[in-house]
Amino acid sequence: MGDSQTKKLDELRAKTDRQLLTIIGKQIQLGLALADAVGNHDNPRQRAAAESDYCFAVTVLPTLSHLSEQDQKQLQTELKELRRRLDGGVPLRARAVFAAGIQSKLCSPDDNFLP
Repeated sequence: MGDSQTKKLDELRAKTDRQLLTIIGKQIQLGLALADAVGNHDNPRQRAAAESDYCFAVTVLPTLSHLSEQDQKQLQTELKELRRRLDGGVPLRARAVFAAGIQSKLCSPDDNFLP
């Protein structure tokens, strides 16, 4: 592959990473809002949606190769906060419903990707 093709592929990858960074950030913010709502009500669907947002971010974030250290730290901080909110104060019924659902298929709250 020529240098110009490699450069174009690198530019495309960087653009894709920036777009994914935006999507991940929005998913985390949505997850945080849902986690707050779950903390106030026993709503298994909102809990599952917040967990899904967390799992999406944890799954996609490590694939980004053009991520600044600052962006990475910010997202990791937000993900830790989302995990904290999901783990704290969630009604047991909502946890049981979610545990029977998608969590085991998507990701684990103990994902080692976060420092």
